[in-house]
Amino acid sequence: MEAFQYHLKGKGFSGRGVRLRQLDQPELDAAFLSAAKVAGAEASMADIRVREQHDCVLRMILEVTEKRDLETLDGAAWRKVTHQELEDEEGSHRFSKLFTAKDTAFLRRMYREWHNLSEAEAEAIAGNGLPVSAD
Repeated sequence: MEAFQYHLKGKGFSGRGVRLRQLDQPELDAAFLSAAKVAGAEASMADIRVREQHDCVLRMILEVTEKRDLETLDGAAWRKVTHQELEDEEGSHRFSKLFTAKDTAFLRRMYREWHNLSEAEAEAIAGNGLPVSAD
């Protein structure tokens, strides 16, 4: 499985390392359905999308460094984490304990960059369409 490593370093960041993976379509669908169920029948689409995005971010995280405030990731100790561990509000590896608000903003941005289709991407692909016979 291909993963990408980032150092969440800078003002307002945790200084922690994180390794992320891209999700496949069934995982994205599962996250949306889970978010819709948790949000309930009275939830707005915005409520569902916020929950979906958070769920997807949790699913993307494979590993985190054991320590925060690292100057470099060279030689850092890494720990694999599961979606369930990150979700567990009582656990020592819960998302809110590991990551700052600024970390979260970066992780959400990576989710959107990797999994949402931009207008430019759609136009570039649509512009390559050719009429063919479909016999």
